[in-house]
Amino acid sequence: MSNFYTKQQYENAQRQSLISHLEYMGMSFEKSNSWYRSKEHSSLVINENNQWHWNSKGLHGNRPVELVKQLLINQGYSEKDAFIKAIQDLGGTDYSANSSFSYNYGDKNSYLKKKEDFSKELDIPNPKGFNNRAIAYLVKTRGIDYEIVKDMIIKGKIYETEKYGNVAFVSSNKIGEPKHIFLRGSITSVEGKSFKKDMSGSDKSYPFVMEGHKNSEYVMVFESAIDVLSHATIHKKQNRDISATHRIALHGISTAGLDRFLQSNPKVKYIIPCMDNDEAGRRANEKITKEFEEKGYIVKKPHVPKDVKDVNEALLKFLKYNFQTNRQKDYEMER
Repeated sequence: MSNFYTKQQYENAQRQSLISHLEYMGMSFEKSNSWYRSKEHSSLVINENNQWHWNSKGLHGNRPVELVKQLLINQGYSEKDAFIKAIQDLGGTDYSANSSFSYNYGDKNSYLKKKEDFSKELDIPNPKGFNNRAIAYLVKTRGIDYEIVKDMIIKGKIYETEKYGNVAFVSSNKIGEPKHIFLRGSITSVEGKSFKKDMSGSDKSYPFVMEGHKNSEYVMVFESAIDVLSHATIHKKQNRDISATHRIALHGISTAGLDRFLQSNPKVKYIIPCMDNDEAGRRANEKITKEFEEKGYIVKKPHVPKDVKDVNEALLKFLKYNFQTNRQKDYEMER
């Protein structure tokens, strides 16, 4: 079909889920009814049937290749090069074990992020002064250990916002300056949804970090800060040393945060991917393994939560099982 891609690649490309593919590449979306709106390009909406509208550009369609091509053109590629690259990426080149194609999606030149986004001043919500609602949400709703939450608050990595009482998760640079803030609502709606937002000016290449001891050679890599804290809670309840490894959250599945962390922590030799138990998470685990083994790191077998989507769900299941087991033991003793 072409010297640059095969017929199979082209057919695979047109069958891909646009939303899953773009999330895997580092884009993020907000759902509104049956549509997903891009946070990077606010006039771009996509549905689960691959229909898309890029309203500010007057473009629309229902084929994955065409949209990815337009995103590449927006970055400066020629139409021909963008078309070829879109097929190679969507068709399996970037996902496959034999990939010779690699995009650095966390880089400032990535077509998924406008250059000017990195020059914005970070919008930092005012703290409330006390953290009762944030603590209640993390400890009671999410099951995270109180002492772990308190330590994160003392270190300035978590706080409750003055407005609306959201939980703010803070990622900072080496000298403690906030570079990324993610907000999560402390109240869950009847439909099971909660507010989520990256603050304006946030740089996702700064991960949320729960440090291990200074000589640790291990880092565990998660998608979200809540998963980081949940995993530490499970280990603590199993009487394991939670400082034996660093834990970081990438604010999604882009590897830019892992790159930055490793540059600042040269003692780390071992990486343990712990992304979500879904299609995007499994692909991210594969990408981390391939990318960082090529850079000389030892990447351990991914830790994927069983029978649940993410580590927080695994924690809640763990707590429920232990509670029921202890209740049974009490009953047996009383008899």
